[in-house]
Amino acid sequence: MKNNGIYAIYLRKSRADLDAEARGEGETLARHRRALTELANRRGLSVAHIYEEIVSGDSIASRPQMQALLAAVERGEYAGVIVNDADRLARGDSIDQGIIKQAFYSTGTLIITPLKDYDPRNVSDEDYFDFSLFFARFEYKISTRRLQTGRMRSAAEGNYVGSRAIYGYKRVKRPDRAGWTLEPDPETAEIVRTIFQWYAYGDGSGEPMGSTSIANRLNALGIKSSRGKMFDSSLVRNILRNRAYIGETSWNKKTKHVQSKGAEKTVKRIKSENPIIVENAHPAIVYRELFDTVQAMFSTHAKLPRKITDTIKNPFSGLLKCSICGRTLQRRGPDNYNHCSLRCPTHGCPTSGIYIPILEDAVLDSLRGWVAAYSDPAPEKKRDDSRLNAIRAAEKQIETIHRQLDSLHDFLEQGIYSPQDFIRRRAELTDRLQAAQAQIDSIRRTPTDAELIVAELPQIQSVLDAYPLASDPAEKNALLRSVIDHIDYSKTKTCKRNENPADFLEIRIYPRIYARII
Repeated sequence: MKNNGIYAIYLRKSRADLDAEARGEGETLARHRRALTELANRRGLSVAHIYEEIVSGDSIASRPQMQALLAAVERGEYAGVIVNDADRLARGDSIDQGIIKQAFYSTGTLIITPLKDYDPRNVSDEDYFDFSLFFARFEYKISTRRLQTGRMRSAAEGNYVGSRAIYGYKRVKRPDRAGWTLEPDPETAEIVRTIFQWYAYGDGSGEPMGSTSIANRLNALGIKSSRGKMFDSSLVRNILRNRAYIGETSWNKKTKHVQSKGAEKTVKRIKSENPIIVENAHPAIVYRELFDTVQAMFSTHAKLPRKITDTIKNPFSGLLKCSICGRTLQRRGPDNYNHCSLRCPTHGCPTSGIYIPILEDAVLDSLRGWVAAYSDPAPEKKRDDSRLNAIRAAEKQIETIHRQLDSLHDFLEQGIYSPQDFIRRRAELTDRLQAAQAQIDSIRRTPTDAELIVAELPQIQSVLDAYPLASDPAEKNALLRSVIDHIDYSKTKTCKRNENPADFLEIRIYPRIYARII
């Protein structure tokens, strides 16, 4: 074993851990972190980084810390990875397991557990590791099937099987049998009734209120959602459509459908053929006549989703984000392209709108600035040298710490350090080692703006050449989307007739490659 190498610890909660925490057995990651750190100290392994996965998803795509670990393993940064058990690395399908195995075995990275070490150079270890992954996946499928069966049975009995209560209710244990149910929350339940009343009959003026007006009124009153956020029209509509408010509980109304195209997976939620619906499962907040009145109004008020064949009239559709509230700016005004403006949809947001042609000029000028600034490789080389120097400095620090760690054992044997001093000093050096390695990971993992832009320069130039020739906003939108991930928009000044809006405009453009790398 490479005692002078750098090691990492990977921690992930399993479903069994979540159940144990629910029984009051303590926080799982803290216990595992302590146990694996003690294992590393006993064996003299220098731990440079600890990856803690707080999600329990089975696929690599849903585990960001596993993605970061695999990237580091593939770069050969670690002599080994310490885990509580081999199945903590992979319980996904055979494709995910193959990706993880390839990363470790192609680089010769050890897998260290409290019970067994897996050495990629040992054929028997490889077979043992394969069996561990197979049985981990088999156990995961059995436990998932058992869990889903239990939830469906509980839902059929009228229990509430969601992990969070919906707005207006509290989640409480059933007094008569096992399971959970919903109980109206005195404060928020009254707000739900008011929302239904406002939508159906208005606020006393006799005119019904729309979902946007209701959201604005709730925000003006300082009322927050169950997650402590402001209301918006979509949240109000979800409340108005939810049949739980008339005492109905449901489960399995939609099922997960996974489609694979090569190594890429897409997950869709489709309507289930066998939903579980139980009436009078818990006390209702809204009486049925009012609920039915609202649903009848929805049939005439609901906006139809935009068809794929509909024409895009905004070249910045889906790209422009308000820097204050984060909402996507929407097109307003007549069909005349030159007189349309983009405005933030959040009521009361200080962000002011802007005409599309003015914003177009600003964005294209920024793209031209990128091409002019980054076409010359000399400035980019300086940026790379700066990052390389920072990495080399951190690596030099790591080498120094390793020499100090090696000297600790000599000092202990010579009696210069007592066992207590040895443990304390080694902990200090390990902390410094982790900090230096984390600094290197951060530098390598985070590309600079310059690197992102340089990678896109050929496509950016193509967009600049083609944009003036585009015949409609839809074509312009496709061109912008090919190089831009999103644009942060900032402008709080409402300009007068003699003022130039561009003078008060600030935009930050994120290259399309940003979404693929970050």
